[in-house]
Formats: sequence, structure tokens, C-alpha cells
Amino acid sequence: MNQVRAKILFISLVFGAWIGGCQMPEAMDKGSRADMDNDSDPPPILTHDGIDSILGQLDTLTLSELPDEYRRIANLDHVNPSHYRHRSFYVVRPSDRMRLIVGHFRIKDFLPDSSAADVHGDEQNPNFSWPKDSEETYLFIDTKLLHRLLDLILELRKQDYDHQAMTIYYGYRPPAHNHNIQGAKRSQHLYGKALDMWAGDVNRDGQANMDDKMIILNILEKKIFRGTGGIGRYLDDPRAIHFDTRRKKGRWNK
Repeated sequence: MNQVRAKILFISLVFGAWIGGCQMPEAMDKGSRADMDNDSDPPPILTHDGIDSILGQLDTLTLSELPDEYRRIANLDHVNPSHYRHRSFYVVRPSDRMRLIVGHFRIKDFLPDSSAADVHGDEQNPNFSWPKDSEETYLFIDTKLLHRLLDLILELRKQDYDHQAMTIYYGYRPPAHNHNIQGAKRSQHLYGKALDMWAGDVNRDGQANMDDKMIILNILEKKIFRGTGGIGRYLDDPRAIHFDTRRKKGRWNK
């Protein structure tokens, strides 16, 4: 028995020494590793010009130029074309999906086939049926909406809140997708003018609750829109928020 214990002790010492040798030096432990991670991440997009620059690097198509198959699947041939007049769809290729476009948000966050609703596989929110592995997909988004989202991010930063504690649930919703989830017939999501979001632990108190949500709602109401646009408060949900860039003021609690 003593020999067995001795062998176990010897193996433990050898294994411990090996593990210790594999660890990073103390100087590389926290700060340096964080720096390494930061060096590999592109900087967030924190200016309106930065947003416009990213959008300007994407190809665009008009409604009539979209592939027939996409228009069919998205049900775009059965909408009033006046809503799409003088606006373009951005062509998004696989290499574009992970590009930052507003703050820490990426292009994929605004697409109907890769939003948080799709990723979470919510049965009440059917996936958009356009194949994710297609050579390209299409984003219909209002530049003003992206600018207002950035304004929200910048104000959260200014007030020392966690501006990354937000998740986009829905951005652009094509007509077919909007119908599948029983969205409003005139939803601003149809025109790329609306966002549905979840509030996270914005105030960094260790909990994601109504307090965090109210911080965002107050900024939207008092700093971002000030009597214009649409704000869905959804007071029966501690995290859900909607805002859009409609011309007239719209507010609702449910």
C-alpha cells in the first residue's frame, strides 16, 4: 500500500510540474493575454461615417434586380413597390456576415436568417427559409436606423453603462418571414426601419432585469427620438425593446 501511495505521489508531482511548465508566464497571465485578444479583434464602429463607409463597400441591388428565387421565397412580389422605391438591397456575401457595422454589432445580426431569433431556434419564430450557405443574401436596412442604434451605444458609453449588454432579436424581416411570425401587416421591420432587442446587464449589477431595460428606454425617449420614431416598451417583459425610425411618434406598452 505504501508503494502505491508513493507511486501516486510521484505521478502527481511529475504531472503538476508538467502542467506548471505549460502555463503562460506570469507576465502573460492577464493583461498581456487581454491585449493579445484585443489585437485580434477589429475596433468597434463608433461613428456615423464609419457605418456609411461599411455600407458603401457592399454591392447594392434594386427590388427588380433581386434574383427571382429570392423574391419568391421572401414574398417580395406581393408588396407595394412604392415602399422600396429609391432604396436598395445590400448584397451580403459569406465573408461580409461577420463584419462589424455598428458598435460591436455585425452585419449578420440584422439579417433574417442569422438573427438571435434564428440562432436560438425559437419555435414561435420560424427561421427564414433562404439558405445560409447561399453565395449571397440581401439586407434591406435604413441607414438612419443604424445611426440611431449608434447614438444609443454612444450615450450608454457616455453614462458608463455596458453598451455591449444588448442583443438584436430582429432586424430586417422580409414579408414572408414577417407573415410567418404573425408580425404587424405594416411592420417597420418590413422596410428595414426597426429593431427588436433584448436588454442585458446594462448597469453591471449582476442581473438583467427591468432596471437595465428602463435605462435604455429612457435614453431612447429623452436622447434619441424626443417625440419622433416608434418605441415599443413591452412593460410585461423585463428585457424586450423595440424602436424604429418612422416619421410620426408611436409609443406602446404591449
